[in-house]
Amino acid sequence: MKRLFVPTILVLAGLVATFWLFTTNITVSERNIDGVPAACGAAYDVVFLKKNGFMGGEVPSNQEAIDRACRHEARRDVTVGTLLGIALVTSGVVVYWRGRRPNGAGGAARHELASS
Repeated sequence: MKRLFVPTILVLAGLVATFWLFTTNITVSERNIDGVPAACGAAYDVVFLKKNGFMGGEVPSNQEAIDRACRHEARRDVTVGTLLGIALVTSGVVVYWRGRRPNGAGGAARHELASS
């Protein structure tokens, strides 16, 4: 049971970090019609579904700049989330796998030394 604690925490941390970065709402410095920083929506929504930063309402004159900024921020969040998730899940699997291996030189080498 103790051997599974660290790998489980690493895998769960990877999944939570990925989920959080994929679903966080993005706000960019480009101004919308109201003069406030433009909101783009969730990163996965901008990257995979909408492919732009339009949130409805009146289309501002700088919508192209808003879309570019939204796509840039969303791609960064999705990329970082994916890499962080892969790294943490992989490290959890490696920690689990290393914990199952025998200590020392390994089973076959230790058996050969014992039989000599």
